[in-house]
Amino acid sequence: MTSTNTPTAVAADDRPHTARAADETIGVPRPSVVLRTCAVTAAQSNPHPLLKAAVAFAALHRSRVEAQQLACDPAADDHALAIAARAIAAADTGRVVLLDRIDRWACAVLPANRHAAVHTESLGRLVDRLVGTWTQ
Repeated sequence: MTSTNTPTAVAADDRPHTARAADETIGVPRPSVVLRTCAVTAAQSNPHPLLKAAVAFAALHRSRVEAQQLACDPAADDHALAIAARAIAAADTGRVVLLDRIDRWACAVLPANRHAAVHTESLGRLVDRLVGTWTQ
């Protein structure tokens, strides 16, 4: 139950969330919604920042997997291996940027709960791992 002073926003999965402002981009979507969104190729399909990042994570993970396959090809020459190494580094750098963006969004938008359990992973890392597992 929410208080009368706190507006309720609806996240992408139609569950109400307590939020600071009535905005459809507030709240954390369920993992099933995140994975369903990863099947979409365009990030513009959903205004939620976490879902946009999930689409971008999926593209980076796919790029990384393709580069790893190229790097593991026994017939690949030095030039192909260098291209694969640069693609892997670019994908990893992009993932770190997205991870940081999600964590900053979560700190700015989601309410802090002093009584919540301490987690060893940030929300950004969790989304990265979830999408990475899904794309492999």
